[in-house]
Amino acid sequence: MTQDETMFCLEEELHQVMRERVPLAQLRADELHIGRFLVHHDDLAARRPDKVFSVTEFLE
Repeated sequence: MTQDETMFCLEEELHQVMRERVPLAQLRADELHIGRFLVHHDDLAARRPDKVFSVTEFLE
């Protein structure tokens, strides 16, 4: 798999995660990193804070 194909797959996966989950918070650590706390729609509706997870995004 080429680097472009890998980047495309990672971007597609990120878009899928963002469609299925609600962002609760977004933090910019520096110029290269963004941290997000996400939760699935159903878990938010059921008030399950133990289902929140974090994602780190690396910027170019």
